[in-house]
Amino acid sequence: MKIQKIGFALGSQKKTIKSLVSRNYERIIKTTGISKIFHVSDKEDIISLATKASKKVLSKEKKLMLLSLLLKPQNTTFHQIVF
Repeated sequence: MKIQKIGFALGSQKKTIKSLVSRNYERIIKTTGISKIFHVSDKEDIISLATKASKKVLSKEKKLMLLSLLLKPQNTTFHQIVF
């Protein structure tokens, strides 16, 4: 089996490093190159982000067939999303 496509989804809340760190934020930005992060809202979780990413991949590539997506977060609960 070969991976055909990889999708991603970011959290909906865009935050700047400056708003999260009160001092040395310029040094962090210069060192890492990261000035913004995407944080998940209270309504988002691993399931909603995985579903969003999967739908983006499927809408771009109609030949790709995804039967199900299994997620294993750090806790012991498995989640299955079937399309």
